Amino acid sequence: MKEKQIMQLLRSMTLEQKLGQMSLCEYGDLMKGGDNAYTGPKGEFALTAEQKKIVGGVLNFKDASEMIALQKKHMEEDPNKIPLLFMMDVIHGYKTAFPIPLALACSFDTDLAERCARAAAVESAASGVQITYSPMADMMRDARWGRVMEGFGEDPLLSAEMSSAFVRGYQRNPDRKYEIGSCAKHFACYGAAEAGRDYNCVDLSDYTMDNYYMSGYKACVDAGAVMMMTAFNSLNGVPCTANLRLRDRLRGEWGFDGVVVSDYNSVAELVNHGVARDLREAAKLAIDAECDMEMVSTTYLQEGVGLVESGELTMEQIDRSVYRILSL
Repeated sequence: MKEKQIMQLLRSMTLEQKLGQMSLCEYGDLMKGGDNAYTGPKGEFALTAEQKKIVGGVLNFKDASEMIALQKKHMEEDPNKIPLLFMMDVIHGYKTAFPIPLALACSFDTDLAERCARAAAVESAASGVQITYSPMADMMRDARWGRVMEGFGEDPLLSAEMSSAFVRGYQRNPDRKYEIGSCAKHFACYGAAEAGRDYNCVDLSDYTMDNYYMSGYKACVDAGAVMMMTAFNSLNGVPCTANLRLRDRLRGEWGFDGVVVSDYNSVAELVNHGVARDLREAAKLAIDAECDMEMVSTTYLQEGVGLVESGELTMEQIDRSVYRILSL
């Protein structure tokens, strides 16, 4: 879609339709009879029938047949005929299983890593996946953390080189129909969770953070990753999904203009962190931090109109995020 088309589309969309584009839900939330037996909250975040017609993306579908059926249904119902983005965790192969990222890092062979990612991209694209939540560029030095196998180990240079190799593998192919987008994660410093406890707080000096933990994410940006996922944890007291310092690093210093997506329910979890009084404030904080898409929780759709009408958020902020999503 060209820039002129995107701008024309933006001008024709209602505010609620724009907030729908900023919302990412599960396959089972949109298709009757879909398997929705995944972890995470439902209930208060359930979509209305009208909201289901305008969401921007979907995750956790099974294969190309499900993708095709949902996309057909969506294109019939969406008033703006904007296709859904289909996303999936493809970590070390899709149908074909390759060594886990930690094992690939042990090879010190970035060409091998790139070829494994490219093969995974071919199978993923053929199955309807358009974006993978990979690579996990988090450096980690605590073996107690339960996700060490998904990253590339404890060396910042090796982590950066392997991360960028994965991005290239996913996003570069002589036949473009077999390319998928790379969503690097988890920004930032997720692998430094205190005591190795998942979701736990992270407390790092600027020196340690900059010289060790940031290299993998920066490498993904430099390699052209189209998306970045925020981390669940707080970093030096501020949750990453609402962290303005991280926004300035990513958008300002590094020049990343792709889509930032929250992790699963992490916008709503700003209330659990204690930085947001309620879901309304959680939505405001995340959008202020330029988190473009909200995964699973629906605070943007629930609260966004009121926040813009009250002047707490501007239409320019919404349009900036939606422009990025439509560009993708």
